[in-house]
Amino acid sequence: VRSTWMTATVVAVAFALLALGIGLALGRRLSRPVLDVAAAAGQVAGGRFDVRVAVRRHDEVGQMADAFNAMARDLGDYRDRIVEETRIRTNLSRYLSPDVVEDVVSRKTDLVLGGQRREVSVLFADVASFTPFAEGFPPEVVVGVLNELFSIATEAVFRHGGTVDKFIGDCVMAVFGAPAVLEDHTVRAVRAADEIRRQVAAANERWRVDPGRDIQLSMGVHTGVVVAGNIGSQRRMEYTVIGDAVN
Repeated sequence: VRSTWMTATVVAVAFALLALGIGLALGRRLSRPVLDVAAAAGQVAGGRFDVRVAVRRHDEVGQMADAFNAMARDLGDYRDRIVEETRIRTNLSRYLSPDVVEDVVSRKTDLVLGGQRREVSVLFADVASFTPFAEGFPPEVVVGVLNELFSIATEAVFRHGGTVDKFIGDCVMAVFGAPAVLEDHTVRAVRAADEIRRQVAAANERWRVDPGRDIQLSMGVHTGVVVAGNIGSQRRMEYTVIGDAVN
């Protein structure tokens, strides 16, 4: 009996150790890919979307690794798209109103060469007697005043739905009715011009002290049919309006 018990105990311990070893091996085999996914998830959370998990199996764990890799790839593509759209918005917002920028970024408005006839209102605002002003003050002062003046004009144009076409020396050119169609483009252009006039009059109280000279604007608004579109090349294009109405 004692011999039988000893044999049974030895066999039981041997089988227990064997089962423990097999369990640890299977557990490690199951947990390793899960731990790999968990570690990769931590890297993705830190902004590394190029991390991938090696897929060594074709069971549920392998499907989880495949799904994780697809998620990381999609997140990377989404991040790249957001970065590109942010860059485009930043560049376009310097010239176009927020509504037009959103149309371009969302691809409602295509950036292709060409133009179409459209009735618009064009606003020009030019610094009167700019040459004596530029000759009588340091270049840094002249540039500072011009930048502040252009900021006033740009904000007024954007508030009334217009587009800043270009800056020409000491002149700003704005368009109302292109690329976004505006039924009341003439009224908007006149209101923007009036707002610029009032803002410049307020700023002159400060400019009268520094740099020591009033700034007067010559402004004009004209409505007519133009050709509006992207002019240039595929690598460098500019949205503008061309025609006798602009001249």
